[in-house]
Amino acid sequence: MKDVFVIIAFHAHEPLWDMHPYLLSKADDIYMRNGVTGKNYVREREFFGRNIYIECLNFARRLNIPVTLEASNELLFQIHKFRPETFSILEEAYKSGVIYPVFGNAHHTHAALIDGEAMTEEITQNIQFLTDILQIPKPRYLGYFPTEDSIDVRKLEWIKRASVDYVIFPAFGDDGSRVHNQGGPSYEPFTIGNYQDLIGLPRNFPISQEIWRPITLMKEEQVFWQGYMFGTYEVFPEQYRGEDVGKHPISMDEAVAMYRNVLRTEAERCHHNGLLMYMQDLELMDFGEDALKILGEAWMGLIEEKKKDINFCFVTPDEYLTRKIYQKDYYWQHLEFDKISWAPEIRPVLRPDGHYPPRGVKEWRGHSVENIFKEHPFIFWEPGKYFTEIYRSLFRSFCLDEKINMSARALLFKEYDLASFPIESRLAMHFRLIQRACNWGWRPDEDRQKRPFLHGYFIAYHLINAYEKGGEAKLWTDSGAPDWQPFDQKNLIGLERSLDVYIGERLAFLEEGLSVLGEPEQNVKNAQREMALARNLRVHCSHVVYEIYNLNHQISVCAPEQKKILQAEILLKLKMYCRLVYLAADQIQRTWMSISDTAGMVRVMYRCNHKNWPPKFVSIINEIDNMSDLDAKRFFAGKEGDCLRKAKQRLSGRTKTEA
Repeated sequence: MKDVFVIIAFHAHEPLWDMHPYLLSKADDIYMRNGVTGKNYVREREFFGRNIYIECLNFARRLNIPVTLEASNELLFQIHKFRPETFSILEEAYKSGVIYPVFGNAHHTHAALIDGEAMTEEITQNIQFLTDILQIPKPRYLGYFPTEDSIDVRKLEWIKRASVDYVIFPAFGDDGSRVHNQGGPSYEPFTIGNYQDLIGLPRNFPISQEIWRPITLMKEEQVFWQGYMFGTYEVFPEQYRGEDVGKHPISMDEAVAMYRNVLRTEAERCHHNGLLMYMQDLELMDFGEDALKILGEAWMGLIEEKKKDINFCFVTPDEYLTRKIYQKDYYWQHLEFDKISWAPEIRPVLRPDGHYPPRGVKEWRGHSVENIFKEHPFIFWEPGKYFTEIYRSLFRSFCLDEKINMSARALLFKEYDLASFPIESRLAMHFRLIQRACNWGWRPDEDRQKRPFLHGYFIAYHLINAYEKGGEAKLWTDSGAPDWQPFDQKNLIGLERSLDVYIGERLAFLEEGLSVLGEPEQNVKNAQREMALARNLRVHCSHVVYEIYNLNHQISVCAPEQKKILQAEILLKLKMYCRLVYLAADQIQRTWMSISDTAGMVRVMYRCNHKNWPPKFVSIINEIDNMSDLDAKRFFAGKEGDCLRKAKQRLSGRTKTEA
């Protein structure tokens, strides 16, 4: 009989939903204070009697197995605050061994954006929440699940500094496009990077990602809102190849049978003493309860079916690694790689910048799909790098620490009330939350995408406040910031070009939708008014970026006595840029609120996203990153006159309210 080891693991995260309205209440701008805010999904699910965390425990007890869980501090804090009974149950489940801890990034920050000691602090804060607040003993081997399973070999040093023993590693590209050595181990652990003592624990791609297939086929009406429209667009890789995916919608019994086939195939492929590791989002885009039911029934059916052939051993990572590490004749394969993540999945991703086909599609409409993820493994999060690097440069100029320098217990005690933080910690927390994956990745809606600009607004606000009032005078010297570093011109271009997507593409599909949906005349007028304001704000953004560019150039050649004034002016312009982007996104949200046929507009939106192929951010990033210094200067010199002309045209006749 063959032994197959199985690890069932989940990732759980919810951003600090109430942080958004909290910060708006502190803003010194009346238009921002009246900004649109989204739901708190933790509280909403409680209202409807849904509790995925208890369902996860019920799943583990029904199968009589341990489950592995990585949960962000932001989620754990909100469960502690809004669902204290659930928090106590989870605490007991950890201590009793029903839940085994794997650690992650406390605030869901992404490897494309966070760096250095701040990354080590993120992992440490997550460890602190579980071992200090929940009083859970540290596991024998400390495991790490990086946000979106995105790993950059250059960041392994900072992961190691958090005393990490193993990293949950994503699937390898069959074509070798995202790892240096093709193929590689998939049912056994291995060592990674430049370390012989840092283990990669392989996530099994089929059993982890194929859970989406039965859910997508079963919940046809619900997945429409995520852009999966059978009969309109391709959904699975087979459809891109002109093949049929079969019947839909399907029943729960059919969904279980479909997923059991996936488990059966992988169990038969897996060798004796090999590993099958399931690692997936617990919430699963709000289909978590369905996923747990399919997962549980499929495993129970397979265990019964294969009881004479395969002995399935459901274990924790500790139990599995202990066997491997102490197996004297075990040969540790070593994997070299550059950057890798668990994207793409088995379905396409339709983002504002365009259409990203799923894994398994090599070419689409004459362009290589593989090259997108080969050249940009972090393409979903990479667009945030320009804004992040501008603020990283500010932190260096003011000799500010990117570390928050507060323990998980202190953050819990203060309930993330930033006004109660020391100024350096407050600035660092704002910067940390800019680097969240959910601000930029997968399908960022307007509400999530405008949040980093709100945090950027407050960083600039506090630095200006220190300049004007002297309350934090140590941030400034008589000649300005201690060692001001001018911004990289490419990052300034990124501030400008990214708005072609964040604002421009969204306005384009809304305009198209209004022309074809047949909305009532008053709705169209209201929507067009909101869109006109968004366009004006977008034009202002361009104008401000060029002003920052000019100030950035002047500061490198100015007299010492002018330096401090120019630095303060740059901060004012940066604060204005963040305000304008935030309000432009807010107007787009208000446009949606003016439309009655929401489903119709969703169809138009995804049609426009689908047509954008290749995705626009790929070309934008390639263009910017390949620019020389001279190219960057030409970008501003060639665009400045056009920008001012357009601004004048757009703003002629503008009312004071529209400003």
